[in-house]
Amino acid sequence: MSGRRISATSGGLQLRTLPRSEYILATIKNRYSLIGWELLLLFVSLLVLRRAWLLLDEMKWGRETAGLLALLLPGVGLCLFALRAIHSDK
Repeated sequence: MSGRRISATSGGLQLRTLPRSEYILATIKNRYSLIGWELLLLFVSLLVLRRAWLLLDEMKWGRETAGLLALLLPGVGLCLFALRAIHSDK
């Protein structure tokens, strides 16, 4: 499959097909960018998890079942939202 690019000419629009190698390179660059953002998300989430864990250990309500569920449910929801955004076809 080759990519297509539309360019304007004096006579109207002209459809120009990208060479296969250009299309493949553009696709690879997009995938590397996505992988980089996923790795950043993973690293940052580890930092946030560590700090949240230490903070919750200091609070009484953070050690109770109700407090843990109150934080777990929104966390799972946000995680699913992020995964859906990462894997969406644009």
